[in-house]
Amino acid sequence: MSNNPADFFLEGRTAHKFIDRPVDDDKAFHEPLDSQAPHLLPPMVPRFAADQGLAQETAFRNGTVQGAYLVIAAGRPGLGAGPMSGFGPAPVEQAAFPDGRWKSNFLVNLGFASPAGDRPSGPRLEFDQAARFG
Repeated sequence: MSNNPADFFLEGRTAHKFIDRPVDDDKAFHEPLDSQAPHLLPPMVPRFAADQGLAQETAFRNGTVQGAYLVIAAGRPGLGAGPMSGFGPAPVEQAAFPDGRWKSNFLVNLGFASPAGDRPSGPRLEFDQAARFG
């Protein structure tokens, strides 16, 4: 058995537990900006339309930030969130987004954890080990 989370997902044994509707990154996020974020017009929509690299990089970065908000917000009603990186995106994208419009950035399992599976958090870095100012 592979240790790749995407392979586990594609086996279908637990997909029903984690995925009802994927939350993902829209490469064409700039198309509805005129109605969803008119304050960004006029300069950004034409720039994104003219520079697909800029559009994709911006979508990927903003998708990461939105994913962090998702993980934080999931805890509010008591959901557990298990974000995962380090997977092979191609099989996930082929299975979940066959039209190619969407790309995966990371996977997040959402659900109510079983108390039987709870265990203490692992060690964490001290603030000054992880960040610095100046």
